[in-house]
Amino acid sequence: MRLLNKFNLPSPVVRAVENDPYDRGESDISVTQLIDSPLIRRMRIKHQDDIEEDVTDRIWSLLGQAVHSILERGADSPDVEGAEERIYTTADDYIVSGQYDLIYRKKDGNLVLADYKVTSAWSVLYGSAKWEYQLNVLKWMVERETELTIDRLEVIAFLRDWVKTKAGDGKYPAAQVAIVEIPIWDTEKTANYVRNRLRLHFNDTEYMQCSNEERWYSGDKWAIEKVGRKSAVKVFNSKDEAEEELEEFYSNADLYSLEHRPGKYRRCEEYCDVAKWCPIWNPM
Repeated sequence: MRLLNKFNLPSPVVRAVENDPYDRGESDISVTQLIDSPLIRRMRIKHQDDIEEDVTDRIWSLLGQAVHSILERGADSPDVEGAEERIYTTADDYIVSGQYDLIYRKKDGNLVLADYKVTSAWSVLYGSAKWEYQLNVLKWMVERETELTIDRLEVIAFLRDWVKTKAGDGKYPAAQVAIVEIPIWDTEKTANYVRNRLRLHFNDTEYMQCSNEERWYSGDKWAIEKVGRKSAVKVFNSKDEAEEELEEFYSNADLYSLEHRPGKYRRCEEYCDVAKWCPIWNPM
């Protein structure tokens, strides 16, 4: 991968980004890769010398690393069972590695596996399926490779866009740090999930299309529009719901209309670093 500096950031910033400490160790695949798109992983391996990324694209990652580094100061607390440790396990002859951020014991005696995230308030409000995949796989690995039994899973979310004036407004986070409890899977479900993901990543099929979830598909929307107004009056995920609302409350056809907004594959369009070589998104 070639790291660019399009905005001429100072060399210390560039060097900090270049010196990313991430290392999956002696493994075939990391948990981060396992839960992500098999196609993207294969394309990154195939085009690793051609991928270009700007320094600015990694700033949030850099800030996340800084938060992790600072929080290690608290790892000597007596209720901490482990912190920032990479573990390895074998499944179907593949070595999987994953690093947990924190294992600590609550006052009620429950043992918690927690992950630090520098993220958005939106992620806390609406949840992230990847958090559930990641933490359940890490729990499964910890329990396989140690004598610990995990009772709870948590994301400790540091909200980079938190707005104090919105605190207490419905489900909006009350503070800039939010604790999100993650549902726990049973052992069989997690083991089956891991083995299924390994089959997807290492099967003989050269190209496997990313799922809508992996492509960050927004879904089709239907918007009630008002003449002279820039933003929509209301937006719906269902055409039927939108038409029912329009008929009941906005029946004046001279003022209101229904607009279909096709869904977008946001990752493919804006964020995927191998989109230009993707046989699905950009077939030759």
